Amino acid sequence: MNYDAAITQLNRNKAAFVSLMFNLPPAEYNWRRTPDTWNLLEIVCHLRDEEVEDFRPRTRICLESPGTLPPPIAPDKWPEQRAYLSQNYLTTMANFLDERSASITWLQSLEAPDWDRGFDHPEMGHLTAGLLLRNWVMHDYLHLQKAQNIRMAYLRAHSPDGFKYATGE
Repeated sequence: MNYDAAITQLNRNKAAFVSLMFNLPPAEYNWRRTPDTWNLLEIVCHLRDEEVEDFRPRTRICLESPGTLPPPIAPDKWPEQRAYLSQNYLTTMANFLDERSASITWLQSLEAPDWDRGFDHPEMGHLTAGLLLRNWVMHDYLHLQKAQNIRMAYLRAHSPDGFKYATGE
């Protein structure tokens, strides 16, 4: 993978998140398909926290302090520990977008980074900066897909006359 293209894609993904998830009504960003699935508020909180505590700092550690094990994280526990459901959606979205901008600025400032530098993770094995960058892009795609699916399900749940015209169903 071309690393410059991956950085460009992270920036494009920022615009995609804005287009898909910015300035929604509370009824939509708080809605969930089932009691055990995330809503859009939880996704935005997760994206912000991953930006700040996972992808950017771990990529930085790979590049600047290879061999150093980063502090542990527990994203699966964050929703409850950090009370995601009580956070302000618009503020959290703005924070995520600001953090993504900081990530892009940092990534674009790198001069001839060695994307093969990394550290040995006790469970995941050897992780390199390049691997983390590619996974950062994939993480975006996964959450863009989840957000799109939630938006579609919300529309279906709140439209009594169906979507046969659009979907053929």
